[in-house]
Amino acid sequence: MTCRLFCSEEHDFDVVIWSVVSREPNWMQIQEDIGKRIGFSTDSWERKSFEERASDITNTLKHKKFVLLLDDIWESEIDLTKLGVPLQTLDSGSRIVFTTRFEGTCGKMGAHKNRYKVSYLGDDDAWKLFEGVVGRYVLSKHPDILKLAEDMARQCHGLPLALKTVGNAMASEVYPEEWKEAIEILSASASKFEGMEKKVLSSLKFSYDSLPKDELRSCLLYCCLFPEDSEIEKTELMEYWKSEGFVDSSSGWGVLGALVRACLLVEGGDHVKMHDMIRDMALWIANEVEEEENFLVRARVGLTDAPKIEDWRTISKITESFFQSLPSLRVLSLSDNDSLTQLPVGISSLVSLHHLDLSFTEVRGLPQELKALVLRMLYCGSNHQPIVEEGNVLSADAESLMKEIHCLEQLNLITLSLHGSRGVENFLKFPKLQNITQALYIKHCNNLPLNLLHLANMEHLEELGIEDSNLDDWNVDCAGEVQKMHKLDFVTMSECSNVKDLTWLVFVPNLKWLRIFDCDDMEEIISVENFEKLSEVLEMIGELNLFTELQFLSLRNASNLKRIYRDPLPFPQLKQIRISECPKLKKLPLNSSSAKGLKIVIYGEKEWWEELQWEDQATQNAFSPCFMPY
Repeated sequence: MTCRLFCSEEHDFDVVIWSVVSREPNWMQIQEDIGKRIGFSTDSWERKSFEERASDITNTLKHKKFVLLLDDIWESEIDLTKLGVPLQTLDSGSRIVFTTRFEGTCGKMGAHKNRYKVSYLGDDDAWKLFEGVVGRYVLSKHPDILKLAEDMARQCHGLPLALKTVGNAMASEVYPEEWKEAIEILSASASKFEGMEKKVLSSLKFSYDSLPKDELRSCLLYCCLFPEDSEIEKTELMEYWKSEGFVDSSSGWGVLGALVRACLLVEGGDHVKMHDMIRDMALWIANEVEEEENFLVRARVGLTDAPKIEDWRTISKITESFFQSLPSLRVLSLSDNDSLTQLPVGISSLVSLHHLDLSFTEVRGLPQELKALVLRMLYCGSNHQPIVEEGNVLSADAESLMKEIHCLEQLNLITLSLHGSRGVENFLKFPKLQNITQALYIKHCNNLPLNLLHLANMEHLEELGIEDSNLDDWNVDCAGEVQKMHKLDFVTMSECSNVKDLTWLVFVPNLKWLRIFDCDDMEEIISVENFEKLSEVLEMIGELNLFTELQFLSLRNASNLKRIYRDPLPFPQLKQIRISECPKLKKLPLNSSSAKGLKIVIYGEKEWWEELQWEDQATQNAFSPCFMPY
C-alpha cells in the first residue's frame, strides 16, 4: 500500500510519514520529508543545521502517534534517533515500517517480529500485470499472440520489474514472428533483450554490489554454473566453494547464510535455489560486466568434449585435448554421464584440479596420471556402478587400486562403491581411506566384514548404502566402543538377508533419510529388546534423540516388518513417509503430538491405510489429511 493510499484510508495515526532511503541515503532529504509531513516546510527551517532539525522533529513527534514508512533501506543499520525520531513513542502506539532487500537488516534494525517477505508474483498475478502492460489491442491482433504472450510472461518468473520491462517492449509488436523471435532472445540471454540490461539486471546488480566481501560475490556467481531451476545441495555447494578456494572449512555456512539473507539464494531444506532472474543477472555479470572472470555455461546440452568457445554443441567423447586449455580448473564434475567409460590421459593437464566427481558414470579405470595431481576430493561411487569389485572392474587387483588411491596424498574426501566381500576386505586394509570416505555403497557382499565399529571410525561418512548383502554377523556387540556417528545422515538398506532390525541407528543422531527396500527378514527398525541392551552405552554417550532429525522414511517390500518402534516419537523434522508392500506393519510410531506444526505427506496403499491402527482418535484425526494413495 502506497503512502498516498494509506493516508486516504481510515486509521488512528496523527500523521503518516513516508521517505525513500535508497542505496546512498541523503539524511538531510529524509529530514525534509519528515518535516514537511509535520509542518516544517519553511525556507528558514530547511536552512537549519542537521542537529537543530533533529531536535525540532523530536519535540513534535514525541507528542504524536505516528507511522514512519522508510522505503528501500540498504545500510545494515540506521540511527533513527539522530534523525530526530523519538523511539520511546513506539511503546504508546507509534510504528516504524521499512522495506529492505537484505534480511539481515531486519535484525539490526530491531525488527525481530512482524517481518513480511514479499514473494515473486504467482502465474495469475504475473499474467494480469503483463497483460495490462502489453494491452488488449496487441494481444487480440493475431490468434497466436495470446499463447506466445503467456509463454513470455512465464519467462519473467514472477518478477514485476521484468514483466513491465518485457511487456513495454512488446506493446507494439503485432506479428507472431516478432514474438517468437523475442522469446528466443529472452530464453538464450536475458541481457540481450531490449531494456533488460538497463532496467532489470542493473537493478538486481545493486544487491550483488552491496555484498560486503568479494568471496560472497564469487560464491554467488558460482551458483549460475548449475542448470536453471536446480536444487543445489548445500553441502555439495560448499564443497565446491572450498575446492575453488572461495571459503575454508569453517566459513561456508556463513557465506551461504549471507546470500540467503540477501535474497540472492532461496533456501529449501537441504538445498538452495537460484531464482531464474538472479541467475540471468549472475551470468550477465560473469560474462559481460566482470573483465577478469568469464563463465561459459551450457547446461544440460550433453557436453562430452571441448568444442570451440563460440560453437558449443553435442559431441561423442572426451578427447585428449579436452583439458589442455584448462590448467586452472579446480573442480571437474562429470557425474551422471552414463556414456562416459574412461578418462583420457590428458587429465594430467589439470595441474590445479582439487575435486573430481565421477559418480554415476561408467568409468572403469583411473589413469596413472591422476597421481600427478593435487586431488583432494574424489567422488567415484554410486548405487549402481562400483569402483572396486571382485573381477577386474577397475584394476586387475582391487588391492592395487586401493594403494593407487591411497597414494593421492592430498585426497581428503572420497566416495566409494564396493562389490563383493573381497572389495570390502581390501578397503578395510587402508584406514586412511576409511577416514576420508564421505559416501560408501556396498553390494553383493555374502559375508560382510564391515561392522558398527568400522562405521563409527569413518568420521566423514555421510551416506551409507548396503544392497544384496548378508548381514547375519551385523550386530551391536561392539557398541561399548562406539561413539555417535554425527555426520551420517542418509542410510539405504536393500535386499539384505538375515537382518531383523537396525537398532544400531540409535547411534546416528542426525539421520535425515532412511530407506529400506526388499528386506524380508526385517521385523522392526528399532528393536526394544536390543535397545534395552544398549541402555548403559547410550547413557554414557549422551541423551537419546531417536529420529529427531529424520525427514524422509521409505519402506518397501518388507513382508515381515511389524513395527518401526514400539512407542510414539515426536519427529520434529518429518516431511514424508512412504510405505508399500509391508502388510504386517499395522501401526506407525505417531501420536497427536508427532510432527506437530509440520505439513507431512504419508504415501501408501489405500487398503493398508484403512486397516492402520492408531494410538487414539486424536492421532487419527491429526494424520488423516496427510494420506496420499499410490
